Amino acid sequence: MDSWQSKSFVMTKDANGNAGQSLLTTKQVDQLSDDKTATLGITPVNMKIGGKRESAQFVGMNNDEYIAKNLQLTKGHLPKAANEVVLADSVDKDIKGLKSLNNFFGIKV
Repeated sequence: MDSWQSKSFVMTKDANGNAGQSLLTTKQVDQLSDDKTATLGITPVNMKIGGKRESAQFVGMNNDEYIAKNLQLTKGHLPKAANEVVLADSVDKDIKGLKSLNNFFGIKV
């Protein structure tokens, strides 16, 4: 979130500062939207594969909004298809769970 250089975030009051718990209606988002606004979807994912637990956050964003446009990767490429994702550098690339992401969620890592 730091790399997004955002000055503020809008969340529902009942989210208690947790972006993953905030759920804005389409009407609320439409009222806030302008060229300096980005809409995000955030959801936690927890997996247990081969006795090892791994948790992550899926962050969805619109390609035509400023966060996605300004996103710079250290390697790889931005998603080109609906079933592709970008992983943070901090993700343990050796876990068997990465291969399972493809099987479980139907996404390419």
